[in-house]
Amino acid sequence: MLSFICPLFIALGLRPLKSPNIILIVADDLGYNEANFMNQSRGILTPNLDLLASNGVKLSNFYTSSLCTPTRASLLTGRYPNRLATQANVLFWDTPWGIDLNETFISEELQSLNYATALFGKWHIGMFSKEYTPLFRGFDRFNGYLQGCQSHSTHESACCHPNNSMGDRNYVCQPTPFVKDWYYFV
Repeated sequence: MLSFICPLFIALGLRPLKSPNIILIVADDLGYNEANFMNQSRGILTPNLDLLASNGVKLSNFYTSSLCTPTRASLLTGRYPNRLATQANVLFWDTPWGIDLNETFISEELQSLNYATALFGKWHIGMFSKEYTPLFRGFDRFNGYLQGCQSHSTHESACCHPNNSMGDRNYVCQPTPFVKDWYYFV
C-alpha cells in the first residue's frame, strides 16, 4: 500500500534557534521520482512535500532494501541491515526478537541533544516485548502501529495468518500484554 506519511518521524526542536527542526519521512513503495519535487512531469501534486523539500535537505541517494524492516532498521541506526540481522525478512508480531537493545537509534541521539521526538506511522522493527517498541527506543511519543500490513481504518492485520485470502478484513493479531490494540496513542 502506498503511503506518503508512514512513517513520519518528527523531532521538534527544543534547543536554541540554531538547532533545526528535523522531519524524516519514510514512505513504503514510493518510487524515486514519484513526488512532485523530484519529477514535475508525473503530474502528482505534493505541495506540502514540495515545500518541505525546498526549505530543507533532501536525502535523495539513500539505498534501501526491498523490504520495510531492513530499510527502517538501517535508517534509524545508521547500520547495514546485515549487521542488524534484518536483511532477509520483516519482523512480524510474533517474531521473538528485534533490533538489539545495544544499538543506538537516531531518536536516542536526538533526545541526548534535548530534542523532543515522535514517530507517526509504522514501526515494524520489533515488538515482541515493550523494550523493543518506539517509546523505549528514543521516541517520546508514538502514534501508529507496530507491524506492517495493517489497515488504517480497521486496525486489523493479515500478518498473523500468512497467505490469508481475506486480506486484513477478518483477522486481528493477538495483542501483547503491554498493548491492547496495535494502533495506540501515547
